[in-house]
Amino acid sequence: MGGMPKPTVKKQKRIHAKIYSLANGEVIDIVTRVVGNGNGKTKLVKSSKTRNGESFNGEFITIGNSRITNTRVNISDLRGKTVRGNEYSQSSSNQQPGTAILIGNKGTVINIDYTSNASTKNAIGTGKDNKGVRYKFTCCEIKYVAQ
Repeated sequence: MGGMPKPTVKKQKRIHAKIYSLANGEVIDIVTRVVGNGNGKTKLVKSSKTRNGESFNGEFITIGNSRITNTRVNISDLRGKTVRGNEYSQSSSNQQPGTAILIGNKGTVINIDYTSNASTKNAIGTGKDNKGVRYKFTCCEIKYVAQ
């Protein structure tokens, strides 16, 4: 017997990452969700609290690394006449730059610059907050959760 079809459950992509304080070794666990049409932008869903109880909001954006090259060329036709023109080519790299801003509920603002690899989906980077503390950033564990 057929019965009722099971409802389709939409899954949302969540990215888990860590930020390490180089001042005291504290680890901030963060979870982001992909927003929009997959253009590399994610919103921070939650962060673990720091020792002083601070939690963060913010966003990350990864930029596709594509380059368009314009080269002037001279081409001779069959009659020996030279024709000038332009040749365009596009190339891309697996290395994609990104940036993040995290704003704490107790006044800390962390700015992170990172590079992600499109093939492996991993990212590493560095950051600094508005108090001079430096950070290391590592990413990514990707999970899909029901919306």
